[in-house]
Amino acid sequence: MNKWLECVDTLKDVRRYMHNEADPRIVAALDMAIAKLEGCIAEEGTGQHCWAEAVTEALVVIGEILMCCNTLAELVKHFGS
Repeated sequence: MNKWLECVDTLKDVRRYMHNEADPRIVAALDMAIAKLEGCIAEEGTGQHCWAEAVTEALVVIGEILMCCNTLAELVKHFGS
């Protein structure tokens, strides 16, 4: 369970460092993923479906955040030249 708590803490850190500057849809998805993971942790006896859904949502939102970072890097690269 410690690894799951660590994962949630890391996602909360990501959320905190975003300073509400990200797309509100991504922020909302991140908040939802954190809440679902916390729900699975709170109910230790939850089935695989709960964990699968929560982890999938977390991975999707992490992918969206990474895509934003990649897009920003490309823009800086393009306009920085």
